Amino acid sequence: MQIAGKRVLLTGAAGGLGEVSARALAEHGATMILSGRDEQRLNELAASLPGDGHEVIVADLSVADAAERVVGQAGRVDILIANAGRPGGDNLAFTTSETVTDVLRINLESPIQMSRAVLEQMKERGEGQIVLVASMAGKFAMPGSTLYSSTKSGLRAFGWALRAEVAKYGVGVTLISPGFVSEVGMFAKRNGKAPPGSGMVSPSRYARELVEAIEKDRGEAVIASPQLRGLGQFSLIAPGLVERIFRRVAPARGRRD
Repeated sequence: MQIAGKRVLLTGAAGGLGEVSARALAEHGATMILSGRDEQRLNELAASLPGDGHEVIVADLSVADAAERVVGQAGRVDILIANAGRPGGDNLAFTTSETVTDVLRINLESPIQMSRAVLEQMKERGEGQIVLVASMAGKFAMPGSTLYSSTKSGLRAFGWALRAEVAKYGVGVTLISPGFVSEVGMFAKRNGKAPPGSGMVSPSRYARELVEAIEKDRGEAVIASPQLRGLGQFSLIAPGLVERIFRRVAPARGRRD
């Protein structure tokens, strides 16, 4: 789908990858509908984007029914980018029930509900694009990423199934599976460092490949270093071996003293 002239609903817009995505899409002529929790930051971002008519919808997707309300407020949506996510990184034994609910709702339930909500109008027009931001963590799981990896793996399965379902309506579904992104990724946001040897990609590469994936209706864009891409493929072939490796090289990840 061509981006120019389209209305794009972007969740998690106030975060690092959200801002990178918003700028890239606005530069290609999209009108952005920016959603997130930080109203001030969203308004500042909207004002700084090229083009006119950008909108802001303040919402907390951890709240029940928030996903459907955002879609209702957005009006026409040509492209949905479900980018909002929560790390939830901790050993499951130390994770609260509230955290489980929040991570599942933000990372998995909200993208599903928003996809369902926008699908009706996209079917009527005979076109649209649903973009689901998953993660390389959906291809392999490290200790301490129980919730995050499970939700991102579930999102990948949902995306592939949905793509097959809605192709006949002229609607595309694209999965974005990033690895570690320098400066703006989740590890950077938490002042952490990517595991040694994992490699990182630049924000500009992420933006470029996101735009290309949307315009070419790719089923999945894996935006990651060669090392992580290889690990993702290997984990599908020998998950038990990868699990044993992680137990040796990252035994303390997610553990509390």
